[in-house]
Amino acid sequence: MPDAPRDMFYADGYHGQRVFIIPSKDLVIVRTGLTQKNRTNSYDIMNKLVKEITASID
Repeated sequence: MPDAPRDMFYADGYHGQRVFIIPSKDLVIVRTGLTQKNRTNSYDIMNKLVKEITASID
């Protein structure tokens, strides 16, 4: 994800459920919602989600 902090790592779960861990921000983001199978831009959506959340806490 180009807009995520370099030290971020994540676990990818069922239908878009994800856990993002960003040690440099002391931050854990958990997404529990479902993503439809035919969404081709979910990577871009997750990049935007992480970018906006990290920007809001800076």
